[in-house]
This record gives sequence, structure tokens and C-alpha cells, in this order.
Amino acid sequence: MLDKGVAKGKVTVEDAAATKKRLRPCKHLADVGKVSCVVEAATEKVDIKIEILKKAQEHLADDGIL
Repeated sequence: MLDKGVAKGKVTVEDAAATKKRLRPCKHLADVGKVSCVVEAATEKVDIKIEILKKAQEHLADDGIL
């Protein structure tokens, strides 16, 4: 997504690189601890998505964004 922004001139290469350094993908929610932002990118099957979001909410800081 960031690379597309760079290609379109909406994001600088430097800003994209800095953003990528701050992102930490994970496969297991237990690995994240408390976080300020969760971006879910799972399958579009609603029951699976709801289960993931419920579990992710447990790891979200009080002022976090889900």
C-alpha cells in the first residue's frame, strides 16, 4: 500500500520507509502485548473476522484504535 502511494506521488520514499519500520506484522496475538493500533487483514469470512477482532481487542491499549 505504501509503495503505491510512493508511485502516485502521495507519499515520499522516506516517509514510506519510516512507516514500514514502525509496523510489526504478527501471526499470533499473544506476541503483541498491549498495542495502540490494530489493523486486521484476515479473510472476509465474517465469523473468522469477528473472532479475530474480539481477541485483538484484548491486546488493545485503553486509548487504542481497532
